Amino acid sequence: MNATHCFTDAATAQMERLVADFGRMYRERNDALQEVARAHHDALLRLARAAEYRDDDTGVHIVRMGWLAGALALRLGMDPAWALLLRQAAPMHDVGKIGMPDAVLKKPGKLTPEERAVMNDHPRIGAEILGRSRIPLFQLAAEAALTHHERWDGTGYPSGLVGEAIPLSGRIVAVVDFFDAITMDRCYRPAFADDLALRMLQEQSGHAFDPRVVDAFLAAAPELLALRDRITRERPGLEDLVGDTVPKPLPDFANTATPSPSPSPSPSPATAPSPSPSPAPLTLPLPLPLPLPLPVPVPVPTPAPSRSLVPAGLAAGLALCLSLLGAPSPAQAGPVLDRVRAAKVVKVCIWPDYYGISLRHPRTQQLQGLDIDLSAELGRDLKLGVQYVDSSFQTLVEDLKTDRCDVAMFAVGMLPQRMAVLSFTRPYLQSDIYAVTTKGSRVITRWEDIDKPGVAVAVQAGTFMEPVMATALKQARLVRVAPPATRERELEAGRVDVFMTDYPYSRRLLDNADWATLVSPPGSFHPLPYAYAVKQGDEAWLAQMDDFVARIQRDGRLAAAARRHGLEAIVRLK
Repeated sequence: MNATHCFTDAATAQMERLVADFGRMYRERNDALQEVARAHHDALLRLARAAEYRDDDTGVHIVRMGWLAGALALRLGMDPAWALLLRQAAPMHDVGKIGMPDAVLKKPGKLTPEERAVMNDHPRIGAEILGRSRIPLFQLAAEAALTHHERWDGTGYPSGLVGEAIPLSGRIVAVVDFFDAITMDRCYRPAFADDLALRMLQEQSGHAFDPRVVDAFLAAAPELLALRDRITRERPGLEDLVGDTVPKPLPDFANTATPSPSPSPSPSPATAPSPSPSPAPLTLPLPLPLPLPLPVPVPVPTPAPSRSLVPAGLAAGLALCLSLLGAPSPAQAGPVLDRVRAAKVVKVCIWPDYYGISLRHPRTQQLQGLDIDLSAELGRDLKLGVQYVDSSFQTLVEDLKTDRCDVAMFAVGMLPQRMAVLSFTRPYLQSDIYAVTTKGSRVITRWEDIDKPGVAVAVQAGTFMEPVMATALKQARLVRVAPPATRERELEAGRVDVFMTDYPYSRRLLDNADWATLVSPPGSFHPLPYAYAVKQGDEAWLAQMDDFVARIQRDGRLAAAARRHGLEAIVRLK
């Protein structure tokens, strides 16, 4: 044996063959994952087309939607990679219609209020179908599906978002969907002429639609209409949307881009990045790779003859072998899981004033509630300690982004604006909005009394009730309450007539205040799913938390904790 290193030539050759074999296996694994992701996209597109066939005899609407949305994103100066992602996501915007009954979807006349309520649920159904994936393409598709019926003036559905609180994907898809839908024949009316449709679009600027998106569409109208007509004539298929290019190049549009709208609050795979400093020309097709969060193949260098203590490439090869064999590594675990394992503690953000969820008792200072119990279960599952960090709905985004905590576990509502900047597990609770007033109130005796002139309606600042009630109230005055003030004290002092809350917090009043009474909506008002939130960019940690929620839903721990804290009515077990 050569004394200058610990490996014989035969051993070195064997290790190099092993490294080469593992490199080949790793590349094959990556290829397989890419193929699975493409198959997933193809399956969802076909589901979208199945929904579209029920509402459009040709099914070509969703294909036009994809190309037009991608082209309009470029016209707004967005990054070409994001425009490609939107091109692939937009056709899935109405996949929720698969859950609509034909009697509603194909009704030729005006919908009744009950039928309209059913129809207005299709964005939520679509987001539920698409949002179960953690792949950025499907997260963007879920975002567009959920928000493309929101209106710029806040009167849309399902969440009543206002202005730039609506994600850019939803704003673009809304404009394209409106124009393409009214210029095609439907079962209940003939198509509108293009010039009339353009005037109708302009009239809705600043009301239904983002003015900047409308301006960009109108400025590029000749090119966009030519693109639409060519798609209708040549009928590119679903495989052209799934792929990176189309067989026949579509028109190139070298127009100067209009000023782009402000993007969603924080760039992420599922939200629009900042516009490029020099906007790309409106050019299709986009020859870019399909953006998927798959592992980048590790380059395995060809070993060169060496007489050092460790032959060239061997250290990297051994690391690759160990990772593929299941040894812990940063690439597998992710930075958050690595950090919590190293510290032997997981930091959990809570709102310590959330009754039934994560309350700190004012006298004993002991924490109690559903998510206190479940965070303890998380610690047991991970074999780690749990450290609680006081947070709130106003600060949770910053608390997660700055690593003050690793996960927010206090029934965080899955609002679109939060989903744009945070990642969420599957939901485990769902609550509607309720009203609390005093038992002797002469102003509020039923739900219909709330939105009347002179009524002061309080909401906790930063909660999902704030934007919902800002949109819902047309006559009453909205009062936003922020710490140290509380809604209860404002109500008891007579400064407000009623305050809005969710089911868990309403329990606090009913259990502890003999002066309070609950006013429930006559039907479903604004149900919202609750989940755990983590910062974006660490898929391994999100998967860890999502798996935890799936386990407690499956093994009974969630149901048992809900019973202990009186929350059985809002628990979600699937």
